[in-house]
Amino acid sequence: MKYLITVLTLWVSTIAYGQDTIKHFITFGDERKCKPNDGYYYRVAFKESDWWRVKDYYCNTRSLYRDGVYKHKNEKDSFYSEQGMFFYYHPNKMIMKKVRFINGLKEGLAKEYHRSGGLADSAFYKKGVLYKAHYAWDSAGNIKIKAHLDDEGVGERWEYHTDGKVAGYGKIVTGYKQDSIWTYYHDNGQISSIEQYKDDSLLSIHCFNADGTPSKDSCSPEQMPEPPYDLMAALAENIHYPDFAREHNIDGKVSVEFIVDIDGTIKDVKAIGGPGGGLREESVRVVSLLPPWKPGKSHNRLARVYYTLPVSYRLEY
Repeated sequence: MKYLITVLTLWVSTIAYGQDTIKHFITFGDERKCKPNDGYYYRVAFKESDWWRVKDYYCNTRSLYRDGVYKHKNEKDSFYSEQGMFFYYHPNKMIMKKVRFINGLKEGLAKEYHRSGGLADSAFYKKGVLYKAHYAWDSAGNIKIKAHLDDEGVGERWEYHTDGKVAGYGKIVTGYKQDSIWTYYHDNGQISSIEQYKDDSLLSIHCFNADGTPSKDSCSPEQMPEPPYDLMAALAENIHYPDFAREHNIDGKVSVEFIVDIDGTIKDVKAIGGPGGGLREESVRVVSLLPPWKPGKSHNRLARVYYTLPVSYRLEY
């Protein structure tokens, strides 16, 4: 027997029982159907009159992730056109989000919460369009975003550093799209970038260093962190297929979440989905050993970035 460790897209499979009840595993992110060992959520859907009640559960904790009703289902067992209240939960069973839909469009006040229970986001919607007001807070309760909008969703948005200083400001148009000139700031108050938008499309950008001088580096609104080495080779060099998993024919994909800090170091590594048998623990161990990455940037400012890395284990005979 030999084994392969890869980072790849998922294989697809389906489990269905009867015409009025559907059960299958789905992936993290794009929520495609998948094999049991690759599942992040387990979906149970059943008919309620002409509509479908859909409940998704975390595979790791077996606790509820999402509960809501859809009006329609297509031939691939994908559901659409949400109706009524939808509730989302963190793995620790604390409420994550609650929002009401009418014919697939958000309506009324939508709220999101941190894992600790504190309010993370609050916004008003009308026929799917964010309007009136939008606020967001970090886990410590510091204001992150404030937006004041009219009934058409047109207005202004302010973004803030953790110390309360303005981090960014600009105009919002219908659809919560950036428009016109947006100005972003370093935490010392100096301008970090001046960006021009039209209906959320970037037209131009000019970046500045923290001392006020023009930046000579490549400049974009968002720059994801990158490893300055072969990531696959680094994983393969240190990873070991756990004996228990190999002996019991356990394989599949483990989703590993971590933070790439502003100095590029890998922090707060944890497995958020995938099979057991030691695969989760091994994935956390090997990702924790990764050398520093090139850090990410947000509007020409170094930024801590949450990153999810899929690590797949496959047994071959």
